[in-house]
Amino acid sequence: AYDAAGARLLVSCKEDPGEGLGRVRAVYAFALASRALAPEPAVQIARDAVDGEQTFKPSAMAVHPETGHLYVLSSVRPAVAVLDADGTLV
Repeated sequence: AYDAAGARLLVSCKEDPGEGLGRVRAVYAFALASRALAPEPAVQIARDAVDGEQTFKPSAMAVHPETGHLYVLSSVRPAVAVLDADGTLV
């Protein structure tokens, strides 16, 4: 997803969020100016908050142009998570 306010691309992980992150889904930021991927996730989505009978696996994202909320669509579980700039579920 393109984040105009942050001048970055947001990339989600369907599986392993990264070393030592546990039960979360991670969203990493790729800075367009430096062409560098941040080593730590920009947003972490707690799986306990979004997993249901099926696992929440991000497949698409978009940033709302007015609110800045991040919309994350799941590919396995038919669901969408809406997060504010801090990564808190709205």
